[in-house]
Amino acid sequence: MLMTIIMCLYMWMLVGLNVASPDYENYRYIYNNIFVVGSSFEPIFYFFCVLCKKYLLLSYQEFRMFYALIMVIVMYKTIKIYTKDVNFVLSLFLLMPFVGFVSGIRVGLSLLVSSYSFRYLFEERRLASLKYFFGILIASAIHFNSIFFVILPFCKYIKTKVFFILLLFAPAFLLVYYNGMLYSILSLLQLPPRALNWFLRDWSLHIKTNVVLTMFILQISMIYLLHIAIMNFFKNREFFKRCQLDINTINFMGFVSTYKRSALWLRSNYLTLFLVPLYYVSVEFSRVFSGMLLVNYSILVSILIRSNYIKIFPGLIISRSVALALLILLSLLFFSFYICILFADVFLPAVLQNNIIFQAIGR
Repeated sequence: MLMTIIMCLYMWMLVGLNVASPDYENYRYIYNNIFVVGSSFEPIFYFFCVLCKKYLLLSYQEFRMFYALIMVIVMYKTIKIYTKDVNFVLSLFLLMPFVGFVSGIRVGLSLLVSSYSFRYLFEERRLASLKYFFGILIASAIHFNSIFFVILPFCKYIKTKVFFILLLFAPAFLLVYYNGMLYSILSLLQLPPRALNWFLRDWSLHIKTNVVLTMFILQISMIYLLHIAIMNFFKNREFFKRCQLDINTINFMGFVSTYKRSALWLRSNYLTLFLVPLYYVSVEFSRVFSGMLLVNYSILVSILIRSNYIKIFPGLIISRSVALALLILLSLLFFSFYICILFADVFLPAVLQNNIIFQAIGR
């Protein structure tokens, strides 16, 4: 428990005590001029700013500290839903995507609320679907990016083979994007102007192919590792029965306690692959998969740490320690690519230098 407190405190410090990051000045201007900016931002974020500015009389830095506290509490509560191996998952989540939340505080809390809401995706109780949609709407009212998760329940009605066939047509997203058709369709939905800007055609701003390819390889590798872990979980009947006998051994038993539920979560991950062609347009679209990483980490850690072996390919079986090492390596690769390479000049200084505590230590 002490280690959990230390890690949560460290993660709170990264966000709450940050004094310079890519979006820091933008959010400071918005917060200090919230009544001038008006409700052009998502409503929950807007009203939270009003609460802190008008009624609590907080400075922008105090606002960040309060906001970071909420983020860390939601993150901890969410992890506790899916696994008892909290520290391991916190470590992986810190690498990717939490470091990005130091700057993107709105999308950070939005994705955490979405992760919390995923618990209702697999419940068969009468109000479960309503709770899920309500949770996603709350997340979308913090940052519109989370609205994508509204379509996840429909994965129940599409078979896995059909998914892979439909994936062949995913590149068509680029065609309808660059001819303006996608923007025209979405503009009919009365989306926020800033969200619509993601779909404005502008080839001059496109991301290089090698970058998109790297993002795709990392994403598909994580999904494949999740796939083989879940498949091993259900095929190893002795392990599966042992976990069922001790329901407290793995918290996520209620989450993927049946093959039907786990297959649904896998299909939800497959669904994010449809967005890969739009990575050419903006890295904003890669945030959707980032929003699923907290649950993916929780499931992977819960399974791998209790497995004696994992079958990677036919004829290739690896030990538990090697499987866990692969998961850690994959998380490090995510961190290295996104934080140390793709955005090295913006995120590393924000995390390692532009912080009240680090600046005090460095004096």
